[in-house]
Amino acid sequence: MLNTEEKIGVSVGLVVSALAIGAALFATKLLPSTSPKPVAAASAVASSEKQFVLGQINMALVDGKLTFTGRVADEASKQRLLKPARLLWGAENVIDQLVVDASVPAFWWAGRPIEIFARLKQLKAFELQLGGDKVLFSGEAGSMKLSDGINLGLGHWFKPGVAVASQLHVVEDAQLSVWNDGVLLNESIEFATGSAQVSEASQPRLKEIAAFLLEDGRVIRVLGYTDNVGDAAANQKLSQERAAAVRFLLIKNGVNGKQLIAIGMGQERPIADNGTDMGRQKNRRIEFSE
Repeated sequence: MLNTEEKIGVSVGLVVSALAIGAALFATKLLPSTSPKPVAAASAVASSEKQFVLGQINMALVDGKLTFTGRVADEASKQRLLKPARLLWGAENVIDQLVVDASVPAFWWAGRPIEIFARLKQLKAFELQLGGDKVLFSGEAGSMKLSDGINLGLGHWFKPGVAVASQLHVVEDAQLSVWNDGVLLNESIEFATGSAQVSEASQPRLKEIAAFLLEDGRVIRVLGYTDNVGDAAANQKLSQERAAAVRFLLIKNGVNGKQLIAIGMGQERPIADNGTDMGRQKNRRIEFSE
């Protein structure tokens, strides 16, 4: 489920009363709270204007390069966009043209950038413009199911009731057609054939993922998958061992073990055609999901 990007500060009135002769005296003390939802009605009203601010941000994916333009309130806001984008598309494919301008309001969406970007990552190309009370979107989806999922998300990811203008064209593509709702990362971690040993080539990538998870803090399921070659029971066991191996390396890189749950999914839920080498390669994967 999508959640807000920052914790909302709330104030709770604590009334202390003392009896005196013929009268009652009252005092009020404000206490900080870590609850993500406003408790006091006055606080909810005070924060309502900034709770869902789109910001003045444009994103465009062309030929595998994701370019950010627009204005953000501070460096922290910029990094909230760039870090998950670099994790998903690769640092070399993210172009930062954002301008820091303290006069613009800090953006506040209904979902975290990593959740939104993970959905957009399934598109071959797109352009997203956020500003005022409008969401303008165009792009290319590999299936109608994927298109429907993106269009539904656009109305919920940023601001309740926001005006959305979407031109998402469907160009059928078997390799870009699956709607993976809830999956944050889909990784082709390399293993030796029939082994659960993570290759040296994949370990730097796992170190990047660990750094992100350390900062993100949520509980993540590490899901292991195989292709459909061989015995289903053996594939189930192998997928569990591979998920556990990835979990171990993430813990080794600093992630709290309580934050990670390893689950073997075997050959279930293929995302590509097992009848081709490319499809089987895509199906041999590790997913990071809520």
